[in-house]
Amino acid sequence: MFDLRLPETISFFVDHLLPRESRQPPGEPEPGIYVRVRLTVAIYTDDGGWRQNRWVHFLFSRPSNYTQVFMAVNDGGRYPPLNEYAHTSYHDSCWRTDGFSRLNPLWQEMRDALNPDAFHGERVTASAYLDEIGRVKVEVDRPQGTRYQAKERWGVTSLSTIQPL
Repeated sequence: MFDLRLPETISFFVDHLLPRESRQPPGEPEPGIYVRVRLTVAIYTDDGGWRQNRWVHFLFSRPSNYTQVFMAVNDGGRYPPLNEYAHTSYHDSCWRTDGFSRLNPLWQEMRDALNPDAFHGERVTASAYLDEIGRVKVEVDRPQGTRYQAKERWGVTSLSTIQPL
């Protein structure tokens, strides 16, 4: 059976839509890709069911050979404030794994919130929907002298309007 997972699907779009070495002149925002995904965890029973949704927002930019990944999560699908984006990766290839490393804990948190043990073995289903993808211009603050190990201090300082593909 062919199984295409969420990180591979998003990575495919980023690899094909966002060129490497897209550094802009100082003060100019960099080209980026915005992706919004709706995650759903549900338990269906004979008398109804329960469902929980979360929206995951990703920002990608490639100012060099490396790809930067930022991620934010919310419950309503609305665009999160810039300070809610966490920097999850900055690497030439490992961004495809560590950039998405917060997804599994998020799935588990959502599943645990539904408390499947209370449903006597009812099946928990999980799904992901690619909700929106578009081009953006993004500016990233990388404090002077910080290196990869200090990436948690990097932040998104501006984001243009999303241009749907």
